[in-house]
Amino acid sequence: MGFQDVVSAAANLAPYHLLSYSTLIGMSIFQSFTVVKTAHRVLPRPAFTTLQARLFPIYFQLQTLYFFLTAATFPPYGPVSLIKDGTSAALFSVAGTGVLLNFFVYGPRTRQAMIDRSRKAGAPATTTDEDVEEASEEAVEALNKSFHKSHAMSLHINLITMGALVVYGWRLALRLKVE
Repeated sequence: MGFQDVVSAAANLAPYHLLSYSTLIGMSIFQSFTVVKTAHRVLPRPAFTTLQARLFPIYFQLQTLYFFLTAATFPPYGPVSLIKDGTSAALFSVAGTGVLLNFFVYGPRTRQAMIDRSRKAGAPATTTDEDVEEASEEAVEALNKSFHKSHAMSLHINLITMGALVVYGWRLALRLKVE
């Protein structure tokens, strides 16, 4: 194997694409269906709230990073090739919209609503050592409603994103040449 062969192999986007896609879908499924379910089952509510308030921003950051890496390494020529593949472009558009909505809108809203709800409801604060604030039942109910609405949107967007990624992965697997 000569130098040109090494350069040609390193320039091939397919291995990078497969690794970034595999990391993206694996991380998304593991976080959504294993970590959250296990933590919810075994941790007391204040600890669960604290863990989620710290984990989900990291999850949405990594999901966004790996989504863009996956799009940038779409074989054979990156985004140019992705745009030319209409079905994959549509799936990436759905997944990308979900990733960005959770990263910029619903993830932060849900996290803040969870923190506010914990403070007002008398549970330990999740991000600071500020004193827990007293609140009326109506205020706590409003915070609960806000949390549930943001959380439901984030959860459904995450499921739609993962659905688009799974369909894309199926199509990707069908394109593999196995000898």
